Amino acid sequence: MNESPIKHYLGISENLFFLIFVVGFFIFIFISGHYKIKAEKEKQKKEELAGAKAWLEYQNKRFNEVIQKNNKKDSNDL
Repeated sequence: MNESPIKHYLGISENLFFLIFVVGFFIFIFISGHYKIKAEKEKQKKEELAGAKAWLEYQNKRFNEVIQKNNKKDSNDL
C-alpha cells in the first residue's frame, strides 16, 4: 500500500495538512502585517515629534532674537 509521507509521518491526511499549512500561512501574513503597520505608525509618530521639536526650537530662536532686539532698543532709548 502506497501511503503518502505526510500520512505516514504525521498521521493526518494530505488535505488536512494543506489546510493547516494555508491557515498557518495566512496567520503569519496577518501577524507580520500587523507589526509592519505598528512599526510604520511608530516611525511616523517619531517623525512628527521631531518636526514639532524643530518647529519649537525655531520659534524659540525667533522669540529670543526679538527679545534681544527689544532689549538693545530699550537700552539705546535710555
